[in-house]
Amino acid sequence: MAIRARDFASEDAALEDLRRLLRATSALRPVSVADPVGRTAWWLVLDGEVVLVAPRPVAPTVAATRAQSVIRLLQRIAEKA
Repeated sequence: MAIRARDFASEDAALEDLRRLLRATSALRPVSVADPVGRTAWWLVLDGEVVLVAPRPVAPTVAATRAQSVIRLLQRIAEKA
């Protein structure tokens, strides 16, 4: 699905980061990033910080759809939290 783009000093710090992301799902912005071969990966950006990255590159037509799917999933999780 997506990989968090940073390390955390503790489990508490990771949980607080997750809470911050869930509170801000409407502000997440997908960004496409192409590699030299033309495959596309997507990043989710929050306030200029890359917060989630795709686990592997995909075809350019798939990248935006996957990014939006992850945003919708995070929004559903936030609603239930």
